[in-house]
Amino acid sequence: PCNVIADEVLADHPKRYRAMFIEAVNPAHSLADSPRIREALRALECLVVVDVAMTETAQLAHYVLPASSQYEKAECTFFNFESPHNVFHLRRRLMEPLPGTLSEAEIHARLCEALGAFTEEDLAPLHAAAAQGLQAYGMAFAMTVFPNPRLRNLASVLLYRTLGPHLPEDAREGAVLFGLAA
Repeated sequence: PCNVIADEVLADHPKRYRAMFIEAVNPAHSLADSPRIREALRALECLVVVDVAMTETAQLAHYVLPASSQYEKAECTFFNFESPHNVFHLRRRLMEPLPGTLSEAEIHARLCEALGAFTEEDLAPLHAAAAQGLQAYGMAFAMTVFPNPRLRNLASVLLYRTLGPHLPEDAREGAVLFGLAA
C-alpha cells in the first residue's frame, strides 16, 4: 500500500527501498503524512520522476524526465460498455510536443535501449513483419516475443519501437495499445 512507502524507505534494513521510478503521480503531495513521504523521498539514493509538471515530487528528484502533455502525444480509450463488442479509440496528438519533452513511450524505449535490454537483432523480424501488415506483424510478434521471457517483459516497448514507425507520426505513441487492440 502507498502509505507504507515511507516506512519501506526509511527502515534500517539492508533490503530497504533505495531508489524509485515515479511516473505521473505526486506522492510528496497526495499521500497521507506528506511530510514523512517527502523525508523518505529525500532519503532515496536515486529518485527518477517522469511527469508533465515540476511537481512537489519532481522537485525532490535526482532526475526529472519531462513528458509531453496529453495533447502532444497519441492517447487511447477503451469503451467496454457493450461487451463483447468493445470499442477502442485512438486519438492522435493535437500539437507538436514542447521542446525537451518526450512521450512516456519514447522515454521507456530509450531507457531500455540504454540498458541494453534488447538488440537490433531482436527487432529485425518484427520490423520486417510490420512492413507486411498487421496480420503478419501479429503472428511474428506472438512467435518472437511471447515465448521469450526477456522479450515478453519488454512487449510494450517492442510494440512501440517496431509497430510505431509504421503508423502515422502523430499516432506512434498509441502503437502499444493499437497493436494489442488490432
